[in-house]
Amino acid sequence: MRSILYTTAASLLTSPALGLVARANLPPKFTVDSIGIQSSNFPDVYRDGGGGGTINGVNIMTFSDTTTTAGGVTGSMKGFADNTIAYVGQNGAPLHQTTDFGANGVPNMPIPFTQNETQYTADHFDKDGTRCVLWPQASIATIPTLDGGELGIAVYPVALYSSNIQNDLYNTLVEISADPVAGPKVERVVPQLFYADESPLYGGFSTVVAHASSELYLFSKEWDASTLTGGMRVAKVPTSSYKDRATYTYWDGSSWTPDLAVASRAPAGLLFSASLSTGDVFWSEYYSTYMVVYFNTFADSTFYMRYALEGTVTGKWSDEIKLAVTQPGLGPQPYNYAGHAYPTFGQSGKELVLSYTMAGGALTDMLKVTFE
Repeated sequence: MRSILYTTAASLLTSPALGLVARANLPPKFTVDSIGIQSSNFPDVYRDGGGGGTINGVNIMTFSDTTTTAGGVTGSMKGFADNTIAYVGQNGAPLHQTTDFGANGVPNMPIPFTQNETQYTADHFDKDGTRCVLWPQASIATIPTLDGGELGIAVYPVALYSSNIQNDLYNTLVEISADPVAGPKVERVVPQLFYADESPLYGGFSTVVAHASSELYLFSKEWDASTLTGGMRVAKVPTSSYKDRATYTYWDGSSWTPDLAVASRAPAGLLFSASLSTGDVFWSEYYSTYMVVYFNTFADSTFYMRYALEGTVTGKWSDEIKLAVTQPGLGPQPYNYAGHAYPTFGQSGKELVLSYTMAGGALTDMLKVTFE
């Protein structure tokens, strides 16, 4: 398999004077290889989206609209789910092999709608095509449980969707457990966490356990296409009280404040300026710093990366680095989307697994980044 060696020209950004203590030298050098297009243990499953993590040693990926057909992409519909969760590379299988859970070859929908959300779709879909969607496109943070196991924490948007336009309403906080045999279980422990009309949807971009701390970082994205301004913001909360929004604080550019409104409007609260579509923030054990990998909003089918220069999410971040360019196909939607990163899927901290939805919205392709 042919590999491509990448390096960057941003060596001045990693001067020791910036205080970054790293196990490996930055800026990174890396190769990118193909893992392959995903296939499920259930036949004829087609879906988009991505995001995930590892719980109790089980690699998990989440997906959005999932269609099961009676044969091929153009086959008659056998089943549909607004969201699905699959195990990845289970029991030594290749990473592009997923294990779905359901009945009669149709994956089930693990993240439920509330009664009001279900009723909204019932009242509107046949009239104007609008439906309520819950698409889980964000990373899963993992915290320890009292019985010695692990519990996944994630934040997902709930939106109204019609004619390819998504209008976010709020996001929901979920707990995810992973039984290797029975499959995943999800509970919406906070049905409505942040509202789109009051603040950025913290956690909707990515959620991660803070390094060497008992806190969760919840990242949001924002972008104004008219002014080409925006970037990423962050909130934090103790892992002991993530269900209680009163215990959240927000970075305003100089300090953590409980004032959501002020922090969410502060220009200095942006961690860096960038166009973000989907992606993931994570702590790299190999480089001893935070990294973010993302697709932008410009539909260029490219993975980009940045890293924290001082080892903290609120310090300076590197310039944008081109991580991997994917090749979209031809058609009415000639670009790939839903790019995500999975630092826990690799064999060591030197490996980073990527996924993206291929143009057309039916198949997921996977890549492996190996850092030098």
